[in-house]
Amino acid sequence: SDDAENIGYVIPTTVVSHFLNDYEKNRRYTGFPSLGVLLQKLENPALRECLKVQSNEGVLVRRIEPTSDAHNVLKE
Repeated sequence: SDDAENIGYVIPTTVVSHFLNDYEKNRRYTGFPSLGVLLQKLENPALRECLKVQSNEGVLVRRIEPTSDAHNVLKE
């Protein structure tokens, strides 16, 4: 087409390798695993002060997907 110029797509080798290994092992592509949790780093001093957290180590659990295995284990 005259409308498309220099269009290319790059797929990282880790993604290709995962796909090939997954297909070889399962005879189908099962995808990438997902924990189903939205996390936020505790880098912001105001956030740590609000939460009464001294250290910036760790994360704040912002959301847990209802279909996630972590749903019955973690709390927001």
